[in-house]
Amino acid sequence: MAIRNRLAVLVRVLLFVSAAIHLSLGIAGLAEAATRGAVILFGNYLLAALAAFALLAGYATDRLAPTAAYVLGVGLATLVLLAYADVRAFGYDEPAPER
Repeated sequence: MAIRNRLAVLVRVLLFVSAAIHLSLGIAGLAEAATRGAVILFGNYLLAALAAFALLAGYATDRLAPTAAYVLGVGLATLVLLAYADVRAFGYDEPAPER
């Protein structure tokens, strides 16, 4: 049982780090988009960060059962990976040509 508790703590720490990274990238990207008029794809980073923080908050306050939190976490991770692959496959992350 102790290993399961350690893994749960590790998952929460990794989710928090991932959410913090997505939040910082989203804010930095939106600030750059506001000053240079770049393509706004960084809203996706903010949405992923907010969803991860909501998942952490729900689990920490016992509003989510552990099984529901795990299922939602797997769904969120899958959605973020699919979004990453989609952006890379269609080249949306390339800079817009200068006019």
